[in-house]
Amino acid sequence: MTVLFYFQNILTILFHVAVLVRLGKSQVATAGPCPAAQCSCSEHIVDCQLKNLSDIPVFHPDNVYYTLQLDHNHIDNVPNLTFRYLHGVREIHIENNNISQVEYLAFQGLEKQVYTLDLSHNQLTSFPTAIGNLENINHIDVQDNPIDADSFDEHTMYLIGDTVTNFEFGSDTLTAWPSTLRHLQDLGVLTVNGGSFYTLPPDAFHGFEGTLRTLTIKNTKLIALPLALANLRFLDTFHFDHNHDIGDSGVLLPSFGNTELLTRLTEISLVDDNLTIFPSLLKYLRSVTRLFLDSNKLKFVSDTSIRDAVGTQVDMLSLRNCSLTRVPGALSKLTTLRTLDLADNQIRSFENSDFEGMMHLQNLTIKNNPLEYIANETFIDLVCLQTLDIMESNIQSIPEAIRFLSSLSTLKLPTDKIECTCNIVWMKQFMESCNKNLTIAGSCETIDSNVDDYLKVHIPNCPNFVNATGCINTALTC
Repeated sequence: MTVLFYFQNILTILFHVAVLVRLGKSQVATAGPCPAAQCSCSEHIVDCQLKNLSDIPVFHPDNVYYTLQLDHNHIDNVPNLTFRYLHGVREIHIENNNISQVEYLAFQGLEKQVYTLDLSHNQLTSFPTAIGNLENINHIDVQDNPIDADSFDEHTMYLIGDTVTNFEFGSDTLTAWPSTLRHLQDLGVLTVNGGSFYTLPPDAFHGFEGTLRTLTIKNTKLIALPLALANLRFLDTFHFDHNHDIGDSGVLLPSFGNTELLTRLTEISLVDDNLTIFPSLLKYLRSVTRLFLDSNKLKFVSDTSIRDAVGTQVDMLSLRNCSLTRVPGALSKLTTLRTLDLADNQIRSFENSDFEGMMHLQNLTIKNNPLEYIANETFIDLVCLQTLDIMESNIQSIPEAIRFLSSLSTLKLPTDKIECTCNIVWMKQFMESCNKNLTIAGSCETIDSNVDDYLKVHIPNCPNFVNATGCINTALTC
């Protein structure tokens, strides 16, 4: 009895503690009045976006709101003491304004709590020294500001060097690489968006060779992959996009000369770099699993050009908008592929051998191609395929090659093009006996119905409908 009495008391105490904790949390999370009349507030966000503001509003004391959004206005100056009453703010977004000056004491009162500052798409001509006062700043974005290389202040960059892990900069007017980036010695993510320089110095990444994991360089005048890449010991993601002066000759293999890099780099993007052949860099980068080559003028992918990729771990390949007129036969050599994206090309047909050997393929996207014909045995090897997207194509009937896709869970067909008649009774039979979990998107041309509903409602009334049918047996299993 005594034990039971104590046990009940303990449960009562724990219940009251839980109630008090919940009440305490709710009181902390409850937002007070919005600290600026021109703005709206919700869920810890002060929203001053798109208010046609020419000046930053006067803020009243606040201890609740964590994010301040002042983007997309006409603000041209960030005065001293502007944010001193916003004691809870951790993120400040002032991008897409006309800011040309951030006064030195602009962030006074917020020195210890601001982690993210977005000043991108403004008119700054120098990196604001006021940022040096932010003791815990983690993420800084000053993309698309006319800041030249010499205007990234040495002392300011030194002050933020121990805390910044994500840094974004670059503009069309940037003519050289800022040497003061070397102070960012804990940098994990670097984005360079814009630059009229043609090369990078060999020590461009000095100071963060052992910390950088994600590097994005886009919209520059670079004529080759930077040799400085070879110094990045822990890089795992590299996006080098929209650098139109690269071309095939600019894909320099010595840029990947670091043996440690070869084992860590898993994602590469060379989108819109004016390539005409499948790059041979995979000869050395054997750990790459995701490769993006969209918007290059490949036109075709030869056996020779893809030979170096054989035996790699590539399981995702994107060849969107590459002017391809057919499925490259050489891709069948990439037997580890799980996702293949061929959208936005000029492919008109699938032949029986196009996906030969791709037993591991799970996702195939071919939307927005003038696809008209799919041979009956095109998908015979795709025993693991789960998603097939042929939307925005010229396919008018459900391809009979789908009979082989017993693992398919999502089929995306064109809108208002599919011929829905009793001729597709086989599809209903296939779904009932071989693939009960298949979901179909797409609509009929011959009747006001989507394909899925037509199969469920109308096909059972067809004279040639039979409830069961045998599945196609193959020697392959997923």
